[in-house]
Amino acid sequence: MRHRLFVGLLALVMLSACGGSAAPVFNQTSQGLETDGGTAAAAESAAGGTAGVAAPVSELQQQTNLSGEQNAGAPNAQAPVQRLVIRTANLQLLVEKVDDAEVQVRRLADTRGGYVLSSQASGEESERRATVELKVPAQRFDEVIAELSKIAIKVEGLDVKGQDVTDEYVDLESRLRNLRAVEARLQQFLNEAKRIEDLLQINQQLGEIQGQIEEAQGRITYLKQSAALSTITVSLYSDAVVSLVPEESWSPVTTARAAAKNLIVFGQGLADLGIVLAVWAPFWLPFLIATLWIRRRLRRPGPTASVAQP
Repeated sequence: MRHRLFVGLLALVMLSACGGSAAPVFNQTSQGLETDGGTAAAAESAAGGTAGVAAPVSELQQQTNLSGEQNAGAPNAQAPVQRLVIRTANLQLLVEKVDDAEVQVRRLADTRGGYVLSSQASGEESERRATVELKVPAQRFDEVIAELSKIAIKVEGLDVKGQDVTDEYVDLESRLRNLRAVEARLQQFLNEAKRIEDLLQINQQLGEIQGQIEEAQGRITYLKQSAALSTITVSLYSDAVVSLVPEESWSPVTTARAAAKNLIVFGQGLADLGIVLAVWAPFWLPFLIATLWIRRRLRRPGPTASVAQP
């Protein structure tokens, strides 16, 4: 019994490790969903044939389109796999009034089935700037961008990007099916185990498999939601308005006041200079005195030699 459990656990671990190595190519036939490499057959063989684990139909086979909507595929026709793309856009809009444009952007997101993810604003009046990040349904992505362009006086910049995550999505679904097959077999082993050591070992393996299942499910959910809701970042700003009216007319009184103020500032500067010189006098005064004394000694004429009379 113990040898059988060990062999079964080893087979299941190898199956789960190889589950997400390659993306399967789906082929829908009248007998069900088949994958190349015999992944579904391996899962059924691992279950021992007593409780077969039916692989769920891939959501991509239900034609998950770029907008996140699902359409039922024809049961007897092989439909092409739709790509799963995460789309983002950055718009730079020159508007007349930033605050009014921000209100219109928020209203547009609400009426198109989206919402505002974040919003930032800075500056005042003519220097006002705002950045609004929107989440909108992917099927209305182009429509919302066109409506946002109508708000602006001029579209200064538009950057649209797309990230194709179809391959990762298919790999995750294949890995998830294999992990669930391993989980079902481990549950069966757990029910049949008699020894405490076997129960602990199987329970440990089961916990690891369930953790991997939750991780794969979380990533699949994230990819689906990211593809269903596109992100649009809108930057709003307006041109600075230059005033043509002088601030003040010329006045003699104003000029006199400015001159008096400058005179006071000049006098304060001289007073500050005198205070600084007085404080530093013990350092610079001896050097000044010594310099003057040396210059005076150098300028003094030397004694003249007397001329001898014949």
